[in-house]
Amino acid sequence: MPAPIGPDTAQKQQMFLDALREAGTLRKSAELAHVGRSTVAQWRADNVNGFRARFDEALDDFADKLEAKMFELLGEMRVGHNPTLLIFALKALRPIKYRELTQIPDEHARTLLKRLEEFAPKVVAAPESADAAQLSPMEQVEQLLKRAGSA
Repeated sequence: MPAPIGPDTAQKQQMFLDALREAGTLRKSAELAHVGRSTVAQWRADNVNGFRARFDEALDDFADKLEAKMFELLGEMRVGHNPTLLIFALKALRPIKYRELTQIPDEHARTLLKRLEEFAPKVVAAPESADAAQLSPMEQVEQLLKRAGSA
């Protein structure tokens, strides 16, 4: 059980979280709160005073600010304005909402197939067909998982 925190730690955490809501980066927020980045990392690791959830909430508040700024700029957009920095920041902070749809590269699927074959050779062993050779590595993984689910 972690030791109780003193008022100084609670105050420093709040200063950091307030700075994070404004600055959005760990380095700048730690600097503004006069704490080390390693201290912030320790607070998160130990979840001192529920710090992890409060950290995530502060970062989400910063993302809200960026999103509001993006919509403000969209209303003011003129030729020559470039929203690229906002796009990158929102993709990082709100990936589920703003990321591109992605696919698993074939080399990762091949690695996964190999690991699955090592882990469960009986499940993986299935009759090879001419159709199987036409499948991408990811499609092969999906078929294998279906066979494993019905085994």
